[in-house]
Amino acid sequence: MLANPNFGDVNSQLKDIEGAAKSLGLELLVLRASTEREIDAAFNQLAQQRIGAVLIGSDPFFTIRRGQLAALTLRHGIPAMFDFREYAEAGD
Repeated sequence: MLANPNFGDVNSQLKDIEGAAKSLGLELLVLRASTEREIDAAFNQLAQQRIGAVLIGSDPFFTIRRGQLAALTLRHGIPAMFDFREYAEAGD
């Protein structure tokens, strides 16, 4: 999961996602990013570790950067889950 540590609801989101991952028997890796540079670094780390998919946290910071996020998921070939369809539309 990509999470913004500066977002007020991040702890609630992480708690929910950690619970869901545990119930499914999945390992959860949380990468934190609060700048465009940190987003790039997080995707480089995801690619290096051959992560199967990434969930982008629900956060206005990420929504504003949906074009960057869509481009990075495509460039690295990492399936992604987003909270709004605008992310997918940004990757067209």
